[in-house]
Order: sequence, then structure tokens, then C-alpha cells
Amino acid sequence: MKALATDFDGTLFFSSLTPCFKSKDLNAIHDFQSRGNWVGVCTGRPIEPILDDIGKRIQLDFYILSNGALVLNKKQQPLYKRLLDYETIHTIHEQYHDHCVIYLQSTHSLYATQRQKTNFRVKVHFLDHIENAASMEICCCSLVFTNADQAQRAYHSMKTINNSYDFFQNVNCIDIVPKNCSKGSGLKVIKQSFGIEITGGIGDSFNDIPLLDEADVAFTFHNSVQQVQDHADILVNDLADTFRYL
Repeated sequence: MKALATDFDGTLFFSSLTPCFKSKDLNAIHDFQSRGNWVGVCTGRPIEPILDDIGKRIQLDFYILSNGALVLNKKQQPLYKRLLDYETIHTIHEQYHDHCVIYLQSTHSLYATQRQKTNFRVKVHFLDHIENAASMEICCCSLVFTNADQAQRAYHSMKTINNSYDFFQNVNCIDIVPKNCSKGSGLKVIKQSFGIEITGGIGDSFNDIPLLDEADVAFTFHNSVQQVQDHADILVNDLADTFRYL
């Protein structure tokens, strides 16, 4: 059996397009699955906004969520779960809430710690106080800066002063997850849980690099940045192209 793990935003889902999914991608996924293979998402999002956007277009076989901190099977039951402790969340909030918008990803939903207009086109729940997060299961903390330069400076600062959790920059956003969690570690869980013979991985950004490194066949786009292309085996025009090689 073969399986493809696909990044969501900018790979399968395009918020700037109408419709947001390409029909050729969806048709290729259905054909691949009809031959007994699996397709799942490998994303920095929690599951609620994924399900909201996908609707009934496709049935996924697995979910690698919150940059690998949460992995679910087809029935959305947990195969793997790692959480950020509240002390870490509170420390991050105290250090950065004046400089960016902070989102917390629970095992199901996306929460914001302040009401501020952003470009996120997903359902967001709001916390009146950061202390409310103390009783929640939080897999990932996302910091959304005004631009990529601000995010890059914060990313390098974090890498210098703290090694107790992992960081992933995606343009103007930094995702903070428990140590040793990544999209690659999530794909490894899928491999080991189901005995997948050949895995493919496709993504277009920096947080997809661990996914590309773990996949047996790694794909990215011709227009992806060079640092991501360096970790891919094959460059493709779109998601549908990947199935020609699996």
C-alpha cells in the first residue's frame, strides 16, 4: 500500500482561489484511493478548520495536525498526541503578545488570545484571558507577525535562547510545538502504525521540510523557494502531478 501526505494551505487548499480546491487534484486523489492507497493531510492547522474547508469533497485516511503534535486515524481517533504545558504557553504569551497575534491550537480548534483582524480565513474562538488555556489541551502555539522579516528575527531569537520545544517558520508565522514534533515525525507515526510500504510527501514551505525528509518520495513545486526544493526528489506543477510518480 502507498500513502501520500499532503500539506494543506498552498498545496491542496488555496484560499485566494474560487473554488479553493482544484478539480484535477480532487479527481487524482479519488483515483489514487480507489486503487487501495491512502491520502492524508499534513498541516500546521488543527482539525476543525480542516474539516470546515474540506466538507464532503474528499475522505481523508489520516490527519497529521499541528505540525505533528497530533496524529489521527481515518475515524479521527488519536494515534499520537503531545501537548505544550501551560507554563510554556504563558511564557510565550508574556514575551510576544505585544508584538504579534497569538493563536493556540487545541486538539480540535483554533483559539486567539486577542481580538484582532487578520488574514486568517478560518473559524477562530477567542479566549478572554490567557489563564483559560490552563485547563485546555494545547498542541501548538502560533505567532503571526506583520511580515516575514519580523517572524524571521523572532525565529532566530527563539532558536538561540530556547531548545525545550521546536519552532517552524512559515512566511510571517512561527509555530511552536513540543520537542521532537514535526510533520516528519507525524508521517513516521503513520508509517509505523499501518505498515505503509511507500510514502510520498508534498509541501511548499519551510515547515514541510521534515515531511519531505521523512517521505520515501518527496515532492514540491517548481515555484517553491530553493531551500524547500533542496529537500525534494521531484518538482511538480500541482498536487495532481505527484500521483504520476507513486
